[in-house]
Amino acid sequence: MLRKVPDPQTPAPELPPPSPDSRAQAADPLPEPWTPPAYVPTPQARSGGVGLGVVVLLLVAAIVAGSLAGYIAGGRAPHVISGLVASNDLPKGNVTVAESLAMIDAAKKVEPATVTITATQGAAAGPSGSSSPTSEALGTGIIFDSDGHILTNDHVVASGDTFTVLFAAGKTQVKAKLTGRDPLDDLAVLKVDDKVPGVAEFGSSSDLQPGQAVLAIGSALGDFRNTVTGGVISALHRTLGGSSEMDDMLQTDAAINHGNSGGPLVNLSGQVIGVNTAIAGTDPGSGDVAQGIGFAIPSNRARDIAVQILAHGSVQHPFIGITYRAIDSQLQASQNLSVDHGALVSKVTAGSPADKAGIKQGDIILALDGQDIDLDNTLFSLLSKHIPGDKVKLTVLRAGKNSTVEVTLGQRPASP
Repeated sequence: MLRKVPDPQTPAPELPPPSPDSRAQAADPLPEPWTPPAYVPTPQARSGGVGLGVVVLLLVAAIVAGSLAGYIAGGRAPHVISGLVASNDLPKGNVTVAESLAMIDAAKKVEPATVTITATQGAAAGPSGSSSPTSEALGTGIIFDSDGHILTNDHVVASGDTFTVLFAAGKTQVKAKLTGRDPLDDLAVLKVDDKVPGVAEFGSSSDLQPGQAVLAIGSALGDFRNTVTGGVISALHRTLGGSSEMDDMLQTDAAINHGNSGGPLVNLSGQVIGVNTAIAGTDPGSGDVAQGIGFAIPSNRARDIAVQILAHGSVQHPFIGITYRAIDSQLQASQNLSVDHGALVSKVTAGSPADKAGIKQGDIILALDGQDIDLDNTLFSLLSKHIPGDKVKLTVLRAGKNSTVEVTLGQRPASP
């Protein structure tokens, strides 16, 4: 409910209302204002110490000087402050000021390259002969080159056949064409022919640390363009549940809403280090509603996918033919496993490369080509470095014994 604003003509509480003829008497001289008598403090014996007034003045001067020094030092600090900069490289006492300035600079740097995407499908003629889309999806995108290519989530464009883009400071939507999609990684590339207002710089996601400050930028709920929210990297290498196979996601508590999909997750250098993709919903077991749990595709992965889409219009994914669960200490305890890392095979597709290599349900894949499989190097991420036709060696644990099997990777079947 809106708060009622008081009528500016209504007198303030506890003040007498203006007399009816107050305006007519406005030209008459005003009475002399009442002046309170001067305050005379009670005489006190002076001590040999510093007076209270001097102490207060000294404290005020110290606070002002400290704030000024912090602001000046913040301006002289590196243009970007992150958790990766050694603490002895920063002027003491100015972390808050410096980080605030860096956040502002980072948002200003990326905002021109952040766009609102509208994807529509079909059109039905109305009674007046006009047409309207049968479905519409709204999301966010990132301009990543001066040719007008825009990276976004596949689920933003998946159901559309007509696409428009609204630039950050634009007032008119411009048409965009679909360059290519990658449903498995939930990424897609659009292209506009108009001159773009900015290009985002992609940074490395391989050196991110939990607790590192980040910003999420996007069209929240599709209506609030250039919404900037702040938070931290909450965790690395998260696995999305359900039918998704994405298991190398960044987790952040920066607020991500519907409409933010495809938007940039940015470090304090103003570099894109992730593509905002999903938020946690309601826990099916407890019914608890998640708060501050969002996920982004790491920039290194997003960059590789974008390059492949530009080159081929699609992405060829290697196929091994198993369903598995990433092993951590919790799964180890619940399943009474002998190891705390690897991929626990829960299903093998008949006739798949894994089936032909003899891999069975209940096996644990410990390594691929000698690289241990763990939360930092998942089976999904290691396989994504290969193409169909490559031969890889898997270290498999079965019945307490390790063995090595060779698998020729296939081509992932098209989604139905």
